[in-house]
Amino acid sequence: MNFLASAIQFHPQLGEMENNIQRLEAAVEQSASSGARLIVTPELATSGYMYKERKNILPFSDTIPGETTDRFHRLCVKWNSYLVLGMPEYDKETGLLYNSAVLIGPEGYIGKYRKTHLWEAEAHWATPGNLGFPVFYTEIGKIAINICMDAVYMESSRIPALNGADILAFPTNSSAQTISMLQGWATLNGMYVVSSNRADEEEGFQMAGASAIWSPYGEKLVEANTSLDGGNEEIIYAVIDPAHYLNPNKERLLRRRPDIYKSLMLHIGPWNYRKSLHPAEVTIHCLSGPAQGELKSLSDFFAYWAAQVTPLREKDKYEGVESLFVLPALSATGFVSHLPYEELVLLSQRFAVEWLPEYQIYAQTLEANLVVSAPECADGNVYLSAWIINSSGEIEHVHRSTHLREEEMQWATPGDDLITVPIKGLGRVGVIFEEEGYYPEVTTSYGIQRADVVALLAGEHSDEEYAPLIKDAFHANGKDRKTLKAVWENLAMSIQAYIAFAAWEKSDGTSTTAVYAVDPYYEKEKTAAARNGTASKKVTTLRNEAWYNQQQWIVSRRVEHYYPLISEGHALAPALSPQEEDDMMA
Repeated sequence: MNFLASAIQFHPQLGEMENNIQRLEAAVEQSASSGARLIVTPELATSGYMYKERKNILPFSDTIPGETTDRFHRLCVKWNSYLVLGMPEYDKETGLLYNSAVLIGPEGYIGKYRKTHLWEAEAHWATPGNLGFPVFYTEIGKIAINICMDAVYMESSRIPALNGADILAFPTNSSAQTISMLQGWATLNGMYVVSSNRADEEEGFQMAGASAIWSPYGEKLVEANTSLDGGNEEIIYAVIDPAHYLNPNKERLLRRRPDIYKSLMLHIGPWNYRKSLHPAEVTIHCLSGPAQGELKSLSDFFAYWAAQVTPLREKDKYEGVESLFVLPALSATGFVSHLPYEELVLLSQRFAVEWLPEYQIYAQTLEANLVVSAPECADGNVYLSAWIINSSGEIEHVHRSTHLREEEMQWATPGDDLITVPIKGLGRVGVIFEEEGYYPEVTTSYGIQRADVVALLAGEHSDEEYAPLIKDAFHANGKDRKTLKAVWENLAMSIQAYIAFAAWEKSDGTSTTAVYAVDPYYEKEKTAAARNGTASKKVTTLRNEAWYNQQQWIVSRRVEHYYPLISEGHALAPALSPQEEDDMMA
């Protein structure tokens, strides 16, 4: 049965615990009396956030369960509601403090979550969480909790999804970036996300507001006002439909491959002498393929790409910058799902013998780094493959897609390797195909290997998720982001590597090709959307001076909590029939 969920955009005051709790009680009562069965408050809602050290926040902490949870339990009983309350927790056994959130229901205390990935502000008094990412079973669904900085790490929401979570409650004190990640995690994990933020300023730290509720498809169901709108307290509501707990996005969990994700358990930092040591200035060009049927032969495809690449590379050479050209999936042959197997094998062999050398000579002549794709026949199998060719015409690496779409499964065998390679003048480069992009384990594996750029190749029937839907004012691209995808933006930000997405043109001539920036929110770095079929962006890799970068992400990962990602037993979402998929999306 459908029910209402609410997020309370609430502004606690430092050092005023009793006043905060009384106002929270009033807000919870208002929300529950309006019909909300699930209610979420901000991070540290009972205490406020910006405490300098342990002794400052200790008087405003409480045990869980304790007096604070008892007070809110009475409201949950009265209204038959469930409440996720952010509060500082005092652990009686150890005397340690945690940045926690507690789930309370009509039956009383249900469970708690301790923030795993701490931001600098609370790291001066809080201990990192030691409970992992629990999922709590309730009569309205299976509920998990993340808190603020957790959103930067895909593991925080992925592990609850693997354990069957239907809803992710997200208390936060965010100034934009963490709440910008939620749309992508909702989509990639197929779960509802209920986010509660603040919109006020505390000790010079400005929270963004924009509390929101997201559907399992990445649709924004409701969003609160922002700090730019005046920073008001308010309560927002949206309908949760349990029929959508099962959906095609969650079904993808069944097709995970934990056997190839083992690098997720590596913690290579703070030292890593394999990483790029110096920033590189690179111009990334992502090219859109023409509508299918326009090109008939392997020579047609080669001529088409050469006509696009040559003027761009000549310009870059004149300006003295290195270039990386990324072409979409099957760029050298066009789509092949319709071909009989024998023809497919012959096509792949002909490409390897006759045309791959031509692409190598072309790359060498133009001094261009190139990613080109075709079917590959090797070891008695056919693979969906991509070649990284360097500017000397040498093949640096061949990537074979590790996750395949249904039409690709008809002819291709999945590969097994997730590898980035160092390329002179560029840094470390990895390649993935579009279906692999829907498994954040894949891109995170590349981030751990210090990828500076990940080429993401779209193929036939490219998916059409929502564009980034957080308020325009927060995003560097503003309203110019209709062709962007929130999931690809998420991946670029989460691993701090540029995502070079190359797609085929649609029948109307438009393209979703883009070069995704690593921080379109705080640093306001623009993502390059396609213009005339090409997206070009000059980037500087590493970003050593940035407040948040790949190095910071790697050294702050909490791998001791990530074991479910590589366990064969964690693919728990039930399968859906194609008809059920259509019904879910309707």
